[in-house]
Amino acid sequence: MSEMVTTERLILRLPRESDFETYVRIWADPEVVRFIGGVPRSREKCREVWEKNLESWKSNGFGNWVIEERESGAVIGQVGFFYGERRLGSDFDVSPECGWVIAPEFSGKGYGSEAVLAAHLRMDDCSDGMRTVCMIELEHEASLHLARKAGYREMRRAEYQGAQLILMERKPDKAGLAP
Repeated sequence: MSEMVTTERLILRLPRESDFETYVRIWADPEVVRFIGGVPRSREKCREVWEKNLESWKSNGFGNWVIEERESGAVIGQVGFFYGERRLGSDFDVSPECGWVIAPEFSGKGYGSEAVLAAHLRMDDCSDGMRTVCMIELEHEASLHLARKAGYREMRRAEYQGAQLILMERKPDKAGLAP
């Protein structure tokens, strides 16, 4: 999969070590993790996930891109695909999972939609329309809306780490576009 995707306002690119401090700051923000486990990530956990993402790019040909605002060059979040290995069932765990995070100071500008849709278009082009999944907490209306906009449909509900989730799947059609 391509290491860079450019949209009108964003650049999705591979992470650089110089991005790590911003990554730590984003994941330490209680607002960011409110619907993603609810606990800010420690620096150590950030490093673990960071390294796992870099390995995913090498092993799978996909991972999470850093989202950079084109105009300012600011790192504003991440979006991409990974194997979560969450033990939520063979209908979920076998497919790449999509996830996205936008720093609170950049939310409400449509960057999430722009990044998520661009990431899926690239995944569709590079994977011959591979099925992807995502999981979203029931109360996270903004992410549910965005997932539906990207073509995700509810598979079933589950509990994970004490949270009530909607497990969703996306099956692109033969043209590589979500239904």
